[in-house]
Amino acid sequence: MDPISQINIWINKKQDSYFWRNVPEILCIKKVDLFTLDLLRWSLPPLPRMRRKVEFSFGDEDAVYEITNNPAYDLKQNEEYYINLLKEGNRLIVGRYNNEVVFNAWAVAKRKRTYDRYFILEQGEFMSIRAEVKRGLRGQGLYMYGLEFMFSQMKGKGYSRVFMDIFSDNISSIKSTLKLGAHHLGTYFYVLHLVSMDLVIPVGPYGYRLKRVS
Repeated sequence: MDPISQINIWINKKQDSYFWRNVPEILCIKKVDLFTLDLLRWSLPPLPRMRRKVEFSFGDEDAVYEITNNPAYDLKQNEEYYINLLKEGNRLIVGRYNNEVVFNAWAVAKRKRTYDRYFILEQGEFMSIRAEVKRGLRGQGLYMYGLEFMFSQMKGKGYSRVFMDIFSDNISSIKSTLKLGAHHLGTYFYVLHLVSMDLVIPVGPYGYRLKRVS
């Protein structure tokens, strides 16, 4: 068992005490792993049959408003953030079924905000973030097909490498990402959740790319 898991078990045991039971969350440590794909060498692996005919495309501001106002996503609080992502030149990918957005994800270039840090992306690189399938349609392969569309389209626009970061306890997303052929680069930061702040602790060979927000 890794040290972070041991610490979290210790914290959970402490919650048996009166003090810890009456404080929703005092301390929590999670680790985030980094994955990558070399798009110049990547070929699409066999994917499971998509159960529904979903049409994928790039999205615009109207798509942002559609997503953030759909209670199935609970993303209303992200509306301004998503509009700013578009204004910065990042790409929204949407999948539609029966004229409704059932998948959305972002391809972010130059830098990706991570708590109080930016992950710096070099020329020809982008990061896939916030891939989400509408509740009720998960487990049907839409996640993998949506990312496949993103990778193919971004490759056609001159990008050669994609990164993805995933919390290490999100096993289903990690499995899907590996099935697409991604290479696991290891943990690149820990995040320490405190009562009033989140503290990012960069580690590993890619941790140096996490620069503080000025």
